[in-house]
Amino acid sequence: MVVMLVIGTIIAFILADAIVQWVECKRRQSIIYLHSGHTQLSLQGLDLVRVGIDDFMRNFLGTIDSVESLKEGEKVRCGETLFIIYQGHRKIRFRSPVDGIVSSVSPGEGWVCTISPTNLTQNLKGFRVGEEAVKWLQEEVRNLYTFLTSQPSLLGNTALDGGQIIEGVLQQVDDETWKQFESMFINRE
Repeated sequence: MVVMLVIGTIIAFILADAIVQWVECKRRQSIIYLHSGHTQLSLQGLDLVRVGIDDFMRNFLGTIDSVESLKEGEKVRCGETLFIIYQGHRKIRFRSPVDGIVSSVSPGEGWVCTISPTNLTQNLKGFRVGEEAVKWLQEEVRNLYTFLTSQPSLLGNTALDGGQIIEGVLQQVDDETWKQFESMFINRE
C-alpha cells in the first residue's frame, strides 16, 4: 500500500511538472522579443523561432514592395543579412538576430521566416522583452522624431509641437535620408 502511495505521488509530481513546463512554454511563445536592428522574434516551441520586422519599422516604413530572404536550409549567423526589404529602388538589409538554419520563408504581417536556432540561449541575451522593450521603443520613436525634424524636406510630416510622426513617413524621404536612417536605426555598429 505504501509503495502504491509513493508511486502515485511521484507520478503526480511528474505530471504537475510537465503541465508547468507546457504552460511556461506556451507563455514564452506569446512573448515578442525585440532586437536592436528592429527585428522581432517569437518562440515557436523549443527548436524554432519566427523572425520578422518589429512594429516600429512596419509603422514608419510604409509600403513594402518585396522581400528577399535566405532560402530554406541556408545557415545564418547572428549579424549576417537574413532578409532585404525593398521599397521602389531602395532597400534595407535586416540582420539575423540569431544563429541557425532557415526552416521556412513566408513573408506576411511583419514576419519573414522561421529559423531553427543553434545558439538561442546566447542569442537571446541581445533582445529586449516586456517593459524594457517598451522603453526602448519609446526612445527609438523620440530618436526618429529628432532625426526626421532635422530633415528640412520632412518638416511637414511631423507636428512642430512634438505631435505624431506620419505613418509610412520613410516613403517620403530622399535616398540620402533613407541611407542615414538605415545606418542609424537598422545596421548600427
